Amino acid sequence: MKSRLSTATLAASLVTLVAPALAQAAPQTVADAARGIGMTPAELSAHTELSPQRLRMYVAGAQSVGGLSPAELRVTLRRPALIPAVPIATREGLTPTATASIAPRGCRTTESFIWFKGVAGTKLWRFAQAKYWCWNKRTKRVDSKPNVTIKVRIRQAASIAGWDYKGLDEDGKDDHLFRWGNSRRGGHSSMRRGLMKFCPPKIVCFNTRRPTITLENHYDGTVSDDRSVG
Repeated sequence: MKSRLSTATLAASLVTLVAPALAQAAPQTVADAARGIGMTPAELSAHTELSPQRLRMYVAGAQSVGGLSPAELRVTLRRPALIPAVPIATREGLTPTATASIAPRGCRTTESFIWFKGVAGTKLWRFAQAKYWCWNKRTKRVDSKPNVTIKVRIRQAASIAGWDYKGLDEDGKDDHLFRWGNSRRGGHSSMRRGLMKFCPPKIVCFNTRRPTITLENHYDGTVSDDRSVG
């Protein structure tokens, strides 16, 4: 049986909402939240099953992380079944860690990722860039054409709700060598920008997310990454 994102437990589901920063960014009152998205406090409260605190946090996260405009946010609040599918937080990471390798030369795979989460930290979808690359401390070089792949995982419930990966965004790919550690070919940079669309059944597509990940690897075996969402 296919699982679906349900609103049955919304009242409890935001208890563990994600980061303190989200709570700090939330409007101070429901009235503030309502004014910010063009609704009255009574109208805002009447269309949700969330407590005032959780409602304020949802409004903040849906805009800052989910990228919803006030008009789009009003759509979700008037259709509560959409609320669990709206990203309000992310979890990001890099594996393995960025420490230098003790080996003078070698190869490994590095992966940088962004998990998008809904209510109560529910995982919706994941965008990652994985790179298999080699380093050489003696020649102070990295390989010029490492193997770069994109990994996208959409949870079944999020897929049913309407999330879909549309491939790389326009101009969403860039690869180049750069000078690092006094070596002209000491580093390699790879940027990938994905295109995710939210098209709920029987509703026009109204939300697009463009996760961007840049991986930079260096001849000493270290790596750095940068992640953003537009």
